[in-house]
Amino acid sequence: MALKPQDAYVVLKILASEGDRAPYSQLAAELVMSSSEAHACVRRVEGSRILHGPQRKNRPNFAELEELLV
Repeated sequence: MALKPQDAYVVLKILASEGDRAPYSQLAAELVMSSSEAHACVRRVEGSRILHGPQRKNRPNFAELEELLV
């Protein structure tokens, strides 16, 4: 699965928000992108194991996140 540059942007926004992940519409509005693109970004990073899914409260896998950012 190929990641896109905006995927890192979305992950960092999710990390910066406190508590539960915001709905896709709010996340998209705050990042100035479409809801479908925000959803696709979240799905790509979950598929790449950078972000754990809702079952683990969207917590990041810091080792994978560091590799993405470096």
